[in-house]
Amino acid sequence: MISHLTGTVIAKNDRSVTVDVGGVGYEVYVTAPLLENITLNGERSFFIYTAVREDDLSLYGFVTAEDLKFFKLLIGVSRIGPKSALEILKAGSQRLQKAIVEANVDFLGAIPGVGKKTAERIVLELKNKVQLSDQNGALVSIPPEINNDLIDALMRLGYQRHHVTRVLRTLPAHITQEKEIITFFLKAV
Repeated sequence: MISHLTGTVIAKNDRSVTVDVGGVGYEVYVTAPLLENITLNGERSFFIYTAVREDDLSLYGFVTAEDLKFFKLLIGVSRIGPKSALEILKAGSQRLQKAIVEANVDFLGAIPGVGKKTAERIVLELKNKVQLSDQNGALVSIPPEINNDLIDALMRLGYQRHHVTRVLRTLPAHITQEKEIITFFLKAV
């Protein structure tokens, strides 16, 4: 299993690059935004996902281990394969993770090749597995005691889901009762 490559990029195609590592050329599929930033004859490192099928062995490359981890989460969703996940990642992993946490099906469904049903499946299967990080790299998430019914109740008051989740991420640990959570939210807005 190949998990990391460092070498010279000797060719670029429409969806992949060829990386020369010690005289062996590896074809590595990458996202379109990453492909645009890669220069020929430059040295690059990739965290690699190796997809093995009966008739194919493909390598998918990522700049960071976090991007690779998110890619693995995406391909864990039923009916999303590695090539589809790579297309979905064109939207940017941070934006996608934010959309998943906030259950923004409209954003996910607007990604070419996703559609509404796939977007709903992504949110359903990944909303408890994805965590966002703040500007300092610290993980932020909505406390587990806050259920979707509470978020839906606040949305019925006229607030957008992204606004509700952003405020609830700042909820102090000592506030756990639904009434206290709602009071905190209304004071914070």
